[in-house]
Amino acid sequence: MKLVLDEDIPCSFREVFEKIGFQVIDIHDTSLRGRSDAEIFDFAQGEEAVLVTADKDFLNFVFILRRKHHGLIIVRFPSFLSIELREKELGRLLRKLPHKDLKGSVITIQPGRMRIRKKY
Repeated sequence: MKLVLDEDIPCSFREVFEKIGFQVIDIHDTSLRGRSDAEIFDFAQGEEAVLVTADKDFLNFVFILRRKHHGLIIVRFPSFLSIELREKELGRLLRKLPHKDLKGSVITIQPGRMRIRKKY
């Protein structure tokens, strides 16, 4: 499954996702750095990819604007946690998530828990 990492996601998370078997496109590696949320969202949809972000504004596209999507992962880790702890927790939670649950779902990942809202 393909993921697009928004520019607010630490670059080191890419390796966590790749170790679990995801194909990753990092916005840092594209010409889309600094672009609007709408452009990032549209890029992810054009790639038929799940968008991974820490920006809750993307929920507007899904719930308010009701735009079709291939999946959205909102990563919500407090900044006081070390990057190593965030990577470890992200990997632990992602290993519990069947890839089939990603398609069209909105998933929120926080320390110690993951919430999955299935496509409606």
